[in-house]
Amino acid sequence: LVGGAVRGGRIAGDWPGLSGSALFEGRDLHATTDMRALFKGLLVDHLGLSRTEVNARVFPDSAGIAAMSGLVS
Repeated sequence: LVGGAVRGGRIAGDWPGLSGSALFEGRDLHATTDMRALFKGLLVDHLGLSRTEVNARVFPDSAGIAAMSGLVS
């Protein structure tokens, strides 16, 4: 993320490392975060949508995926 309101300087998610056993098919980083969690956090914290609305209308059937928090100030 970029922008003036972004709380940067950190990695938001899991970092499995770069060892051969940590890479997907020995060459690529594993996806460790569902991107809906990131977008849910932005929609709730930055745009002010309710969690209920985000779970029901923006990302239906995703109530089990928690929104990332603390991404923006």
